[in-house]
Amino acid sequence: MKTDIAFFSKIIFLAGVTLLFISLFLDWYGIQVFDMNDTLISSWDYNVFSEWTTEFPEALSINDYYKPNDLKVPMILNILFIIVLGVSIYIILFRDIESSGNLKLQKNLSFIFLFLLMLIGFYIVVFPIMYLFPNYLYFPSITNFDFDLQTFQIFAISFGYILQLIGFVLVFPYALHYYLTANELGKAEQIPEVKIERYIKYTQTPLDIDKFIAEELENFDGVSA
Repeated sequence: MKTDIAFFSKIIFLAGVTLLFISLFLDWYGIQVFDMNDTLISSWDYNVFSEWTTEFPEALSINDYYKPNDLKVPMILNILFIIVLGVSIYIILFRDIESSGNLKLQKNLSFIFLFLLMLIGFYIVVFPIMYLFPNYLYFPSITNFDFDLQTFQIFAISFGYILQLIGFVLVFPYALHYYLTANELGKAEQIPEVKIERYIKYTQTPLDIDKFIAEELENFDGVSA
């Protein structure tokens, strides 16, 4: 039963990683502008790789008017995120926490999962706070009426951001389990070594086996006499 739970938790984790990867190539945020006749006159979609794209000619004045500022999310974060996703898959498939005997390596690898959760947290939390709100991009969704131009604008998160949320929910349990388990096992392994090291450091006296045996023999002879 325990094996089945571990197996399914890994499947769920891998499904989450897949969604996280796909989300990077989908639109995360969208803006649509309609006139009073419900005709779409401007549309912009945001992706973390390609920034803002539109289905209208960019030279169209009304469409260009509603184009938001480039958010300039660091590209290195996107590349790093893909690398961490790949390493996470490798760990899940080939560095099983339940069967591997190299606890020191497992503890080091567990930080990959912690870093993965931090990166997802950046996309989910920091992205809206640092990149959307300062550019007056409403989150998660709102319809705004422009009285001057007689248009209404729809601001909304898109499927890429939603997949990022779902992916986080799927990877969080196993990622946290791996990190906590690896660190607890690492602490348990170090306890005997730490005790011995502290004892030697405290006494500052190396153990002399020959001297110890000689003293014991003298004590024994004294008792016999």
